[in-house]
Amino acid sequence: MFDMLEEAETLQDRGVDPALQIRLALAVLAAEDRDEWTGPALSERVTELAGLRERLDAEFLRLLGRWDRDRAWEADGSLSAPAWLVHRTPIAASEAKRLTKAARLVDGHEGLADALGDGAMTAPHVQALSRVVSKAREPLFADREAPLVDQATHLDTRDYTTRTTRWAAMADDALSADTHEQKWERRHLHASVTMDGWVAGSFLLDPAAGATLTGVLDHLAPPDPEDAEDGPRSVSQRRADALADLAAHYANGLDPAGNPPNINVVVDVAALSGDPLDALLNRRHVDGIGHITQA
Repeated sequence: MFDMLEEAETLQDRGVDPALQIRLALAVLAAEDRDEWTGPALSERVTELAGLRERLDAEFLRLLGRWDRDRAWEADGSLSAPAWLVHRTPIAASEAKRLTKAARLVDGHEGLADALGDGAMTAPHVQALSRVVSKAREPLFADREAPLVDQATHLDTRDYTTRTTRWAAMADDALSADTHEQKWERRHLHASVTMDGWVAGSFLLDPAAGATLTGVLDHLAPPDPEDAEDGPRSVSQRRADALADLAAHYANGLDPAGNPPNINVVVDVAALSGDPLDALLNRRHVDGIGHITQA
């Protein structure tokens, strides 16, 4: 064991490949006899190895990003970086895709790569960030890279995951706001008569109008009892019947029976107060529809 340690030091002085030195150190580590170790000694070793593992993961992401940028995986005919990793390393397909995505994020952003390299940011922090930086959100991430990297230096992984999720929600708000007018121009209701006289169609409504429509239809045609004569109708069938009833009532100059339905809109306190520091500023939620953005 000691001969191997001396050899590792000699190799380091000679500028030998660091990966070889790591393999030698791992051989020494594997040869440890821990049967007589105390609990605190075992805990200390676990902590040490966890830290070393994180640093290896960090360097692997930095290396993987550079390797992928050069498309080195094409040399042996592989079609993608994840495919190469699956066939050449003991990495499963899902993990290969996750690692490649994170590595590309690191390689594409110098501040992130530097923070990961010097230990200011850990590999788990990068993974948490990578999960929410989609292709659509990445242009917005470029503008927020510095503060998001800085937050990783004083938040644990769990809190940082919460923070990045909130940033993703804010980014989606910004993206939705940019395209609201375009979506509004695509609103429609198509109705075509089929060969046998039935009417088929599709429609696209904004969130508020959609909530009103589905709320009214569900109010007019609530769920059937389980012992209904023809069996309970599906939600789609009930809404189709309600739409036909609604049109018939209007055509006959009548109002549908019953009280009008309620539509619940949930607005967070920060949106009402106009607090610019809240990450979920200007987010609204319609029950049964989900998140909506400002027009």
